[in-house]
Amino acid sequence: MLQEIQEITFEIGMLGQYGPDIYDPQGTRVLRVLLGRIFSALELGCIMYAGFKRIEPGMV
Repeated sequence: MLQEIQEITFEIGMLGQYGPDIYDPQGTRVLRVLLGRIFSALELGCIMYAGFKRIEPGMV
């Protein structure tokens, strides 16, 4: 389970290198790890935050 959380969180982190606009509800990203599901940048930010809290609770 932790391995899956790491994969999802790190994929989102890599997408974040291109500066997704969290205030644009029309902008979407596809996650390969989650079988092509589509998320807004804000949703991805929330998922990444929660993922890092599970991976390393003191980091964030």
